Amino acid sequence: MLQEIAKNNLKRFREESGRSQENVAEELHISLSTYNSLELGKTKIVHPNIDLLAQLYNCDPAIFFMEEKQRDAYTSIFGDEQESYKTMKGGWFEQQRQMYLKEIEGLKEQIRLQGKIIETQDLALKDKEDIIARQKKELAKYSEE
Repeated sequence: MLQEIAKNNLKRFREESGRSQENVAEELHISLSTYNSLELGKTKIVHPNIDLLAQLYNCDPAIFFMEEKQRDAYTSIFGDEQESYKTMKGGWFEQQRQMYLKEIEGLKEQIRLQGKIIETQDLALKDKEDIIARQKKELAKYSEE
């Protein structure tokens, strides 16, 4: 069902923008036959293509999966599809992106610190293994006597 909606919207957006299938295929860096398969619904529209299409048409990727009534409701809430996406892309989306980048940096630092802890524990373990080996030798000496 969603793929059917997406293929119809894909064609609608292309025609409304005055682009040819060849032009859109070129913009997406895919063959004309691949693009044609997308528009005909023979090939599923997948995440990388949706992102590229959203950039091409400067709209929210979710728009491709909305029926006309849903799109109308969306635009009544957010205004013009393209304008609202530009606003969200520059505002909320960018804030989310920055938040995730900070979170990733924090996780990288945690991994680095865990690596240091493991190195320290490995050294401590080697020291204890050395102590145990020496004690075994001492114990063996006393056992022989």
